[in-house]
Amino acid sequence: MNGKGLYTFKVQAKDNGEPGAGSDHFDIKIWNGTDMSDLYYKANNTIADRDIQVRTN
Repeated sequence: MNGKGLYTFKVQAKDNGEPGAGSDHFDIKIWNGTDMSDLYYKANNTIADRDIQVRTN
């Protein structure tokens, strides 16, 4: 974090449809180092009335 240490992360996003159709989900987990038993941070969020989009260049 903040340019120091080694962290592993996993992000899961679930888009339940077009904008305004249901709720989407965005979860992130961050581990200290590569040992997945040493959980550093976890957040589970519901995004209502929005749309998750992935854009590429």
